[in-house]
Amino acid sequence: MEPVTLSDMTHFWPCLAIDTSTRNGVLVVGNMATGQKITAHLDASITHGCELVPSIKILMEASGLEFKELKSIAVGIGPGSYTGLRVGLAIAKTLADVLAVLMVPVDSMLLSVLNLGPEFDRAGCIADAQRGTVYETIYERDRSTKLWTKKNEPEIVTWESLNRWSGQEIVLTGPGLALIPKLGPPNANLAEPELWGPTPESMFAWLADYAAETPPVDHLLLEPLYIRPSAAEEKRLLAASKSNHLPVSS
Repeated sequence: MEPVTLSDMTHFWPCLAIDTSTRNGVLVVGNMATGQKITAHLDASITHGCELVPSIKILMEASGLEFKELKSIAVGIGPGSYTGLRVGLAIAKTLADVLAVLMVPVDSMLLSVLNLGPEFDRAGCIADAQRGTVYETIYERDRSTKLWTKKNEPEIVTWESLNRWSGQEIVLTGPGLALIPKLGPPNANLAEPELWGPTPESMFAWLADYAAETPPVDHLLLEPLYIRPSAAEEKRLLAASKSNHLPVSS
């Protein structure tokens, strides 16, 4: 499938955009051609598996659109919550298949970076990787275009390693900073807490500035960016490995 370009973005709108990489999921309908922006609230106290489908229905009703009028589905691929990503991707892929529309992957960590103001040109986004580690991705802003570029793929690093940014011209943001009460604040420049996670505003910013440069993908091939197995999957793999190395009795 050929990348969508600015010349044919009329075939992209309206777009249903979903990100379930965090407990505070993001769900919006955007039409950047007309300026239409509609959001639905996802309750962080309820699992995405229970809430996402009803919330999409409410969102579509509020937008005044029928599902058949959608031209694309944008979905956050993480890294982030193992279960949340799996639920969000499954629903997004089902809709893209049924509606036969474009499907576009969204860098979930970039959504947090897009909350930052123009005074920042370099950012490190942090997401919880479990077991005392975090995912870290570095972004830099092009001063001429004002757009952010990802400088590395997400890496798993220790919480203590975040201290290496002390005194550096970089700001740390991202939902992983919610670990501060448990692990202590890193010795680095931190964004304000209300900027740490994906928001409807950052998703609309992504749709306006980054969607046109993001190639659509085959919805059957799109997978979440897990990087590492879930804790349950790691236990299963460990058990299978031990089972495969049991001595054979004679």
